[in-house]
Amino acid sequence: DAALFVVPASTGEFESSFQWNGQTQEHALLVRYLGVSNIIVVINKLDAVNWNHERYEQIRGIMLDFLIKKAGFKAARIWFVPCSGLTGENLVKASEPLLLDWYKGGTLVEMLDSLEGAKRPLKKPFRMCVADIRNNGTMVSGKIEAGYVHVRDKVVVCPHGAANKNVFTVKSVYRHGQEKVNAARAGENVDIVLNNVQSNLLRVGSILCPPDNLVPIVKQFEAQIFTLEALQVPLFTGSQLTLYTQSMQVPATITKLVSATRIADKDKKDKSKMKPRFVTKNQTAIVHITCSKPVCVETFENFRPLARFLLRTNGITVAAGQVKTL
Repeated sequence: DAALFVVPASTGEFESSFQWNGQTQEHALLVRYLGVSNIIVVINKLDAVNWNHERYEQIRGIMLDFLIKKAGFKAARIWFVPCSGLTGENLVKASEPLLLDWYKGGTLVEMLDSLEGAKRPLKKPFRMCVADIRNNGTMVSGKIEAGYVHVRDKVVVCPHGAANKNVFTVKSVYRHGQEKVNAARAGENVDIVLNNVQSNLLRVGSILCPPDNLVPIVKQFEAQIFTLEALQVPLFTGSQLTLYTQSMQVPATITKLVSATRIADKDKKDKSKMKPRFVTKNQTAIVHITCSKPVCVETFENFRPLARFLLRTNGITVAAGQVKTL
């Protein structure tokens, strides 16, 4: 629904984090590529600079310019709030005179409360990505991405349980870790207890879905990728990376480069190159990807949350992508 983006105001710390090899730019780009459209930028540690208004405006200007021009956020969906995590100032309430002299906006909690909830895909088939497995493999935790789940529903654990259509029954559903409910819907994080589940079929990254509407399971797909500034070695046919989708990570290989486009300045016309020899940083490209084992994904046109992925190598995110065709 939204991202809470915390940046430090202390002298030198913001500048260090905002360099190309820092995390501020990378995280902002990833948040946008992964579908988040609302962002609250928390300018933290302002107490370290004595609540200096000029410092706040300096960081706000840099971040606003980057988020709009580089990351692609809309100005109307970006909010800024000054605070201090150490003292708690302006998290729930504001009382610091030096801050109140120039800041007339809301607290962090007030900004969070003012956000509008996203529309949920309630009419889509049930999809839940497993983020954690507990209670000796009988309870799974995760976010429901689509549809509903009810107690006594039948589910299949994909991809490992799809071949034989091993069907399990939802025994109980818990919301917020302890609230037992009869049903839950898209957008909620829940714990689900399954009856007679086979632990060898469960993995972090598995998808729970109804037996009559399984999530697509593939090893190869065509995707559009967006390479980041962190990409130092060009991507070639045969490049090996790690693909991250939802909670799953799997080794993957780029098996074909279809086209590539330089992300040009707005006053220049982008030029596409068909069948490029390689893809460099700050490009969009159409590629074919082969995973080392089956993954559960959907096309971006059909269901966006299960179509987004990241590509990493040597601990660095080098590209974000969207599945185009299966």
